Amino acid sequence: MRVLHDAAVGAGAPPGIITTMDPVSQDTTKALLGHLGVNMNCVTGGPAIVKVAMTAGKACKTIAAGPGNPPAA
Repeated sequence: MRVLHDAAVGAGAPPGIITTMDPVSQDTTKALLGHLGVNMNCVTGGPAIVKVAMTAGKACKTIAAGPGNPPAA
């Protein structure tokens, strides 16, 4: 992730464009997807994470895909 972030920033993207969470849990994922500072949610996985993203409790753009299908913006 650091390599991708550094390449994106080197190409002109704003710092912090790619981030990760540690530890990853259902609670931290729900908090991130529902945070008012996040304008778009992109998720991939099974029906459970898609449902969490689609019901994050705020109005925002959501791109969701099933298992093995990475979202593309």
